[in-house]
Amino acid sequence: MLETEVFKLDGVIALVRPDERSAYNSWCREMVVELKPLEEVTAELRRRYLWLAIEVCGGNREEAAKILGISRTTLYRAIR
Repeated sequence: MLETEVFKLDGVIALVRPDERSAYNSWCREMVVELKPLEEVTAELRRRYLWLAIEVCGGNREEAAKILGISRTTLYRAIR
């Protein structure tokens, strides 16, 4: 496993492997992850997961809700 170094600047976290440190300033922007509140990230992940379940069920939201173990109403509210 490659070790990484963590750089933090203005709330932005960058993970950089030691062998890439010299190139950090020129192209690390692609490797930067902006941290967001956990609640915001969790909500987005949940919405994406619900839409994935709907897609897997061929668009059948009732079937997706059943597989996910939630009510159809809960599913509809969550994807709005």
